[in-house]
Amino acid sequence: FWRAFALGASNPKDILFFAAFLPQFLNAQHSLGAQLGIMIATWAVLDLLCKLGYGLGAHGAAHYLRTGRGQSWFNRVSAALFGAAGTAALISRG
Repeated sequence: FWRAFALGASNPKDILFFAAFLPQFLNAQHSLGAQLGIMIATWAVLDLLCKLGYGLGAHGAAHYLRTGRGQSWFNRVSAALFGAAGTAALISRG
């Protein structure tokens, strides 16, 4: 937990996002600590729900991908996406 926290807290993208985005929602007439507490709690709940959704989705996908049929479809879709990306790259060079 602490290693993940340190990694997330030292991420320059997150620091820049919070420094640029959140101050516009602060009101100088109210307690700064209370406002920051509400923002931190809100962000933590939303982030937890997002990560929980990712985890549950990955759990369901892993169950499906363990089957031969799931692996076959995954390979087909991946090949089609890579082929489409390569075709788009060739067309865009023109």
